[in-house]
Amino acid sequence: MKTQIEIGEVFGKLKVIGRAGKGLSGHTVFHCQCECGKSSIVTGSRLRSEHTKSCGCLKGEQHGLRGTPEYDAWSGAKDRCHNPKSRVYLDYGGRGIIMDVSWRNSFLKFFSDLGPRPSVKHSLDRENTNGNYEPGNCRWATRKEQLFNRRPTTSIKYFSDQELLNEAERRGLVI
Repeated sequence: MKTQIEIGEVFGKLKVIGRAGKGLSGHTVFHCQCECGKSSIVTGSRLRSEHTKSCGCLKGEQHGLRGTPEYDAWSGAKDRCHNPKSRVYLDYGGRGIIMDVSWRNSFLKFFSDLGPRPSVKHSLDRENTNGNYEPGNCRWATRKEQLFNRRPTTSIKYFSDQELLNEAERRGLVI
């Protein structure tokens, strides 16, 4: 196995454009430019072993669905459950909601279980809003279906019949 990495050398879709110093582990890291246009910092050992071949775009290209609404739904759900920096993490991962490990590790497994989105009016929904993103609890649902499947944000107490009807209309719950 080659030990020296040269500027301009290509590993998979990554072209080495410079040294980036030492990583936290003490290994030499390199600034790389991916064919897709994104840049990334990669250790020399990951380049040499071919463990890292792209900025991450290659995984999406392997199944040809990166950038589709299904892929974006999967990626968004995974992010809000497992990325504490997500702006909505507290409403998902922060409440203990996770994505099933088989889905989290494989978009293809997720897609195989749920299938394609039926229409542009459908998005990913959990049938049990306190449950996880997992087989048996997820579906493609319309906005209207999702409106009836939300955690209550306020309690409705002491409303007259008319006030209750007005509130339901305001929330889009009345057809």
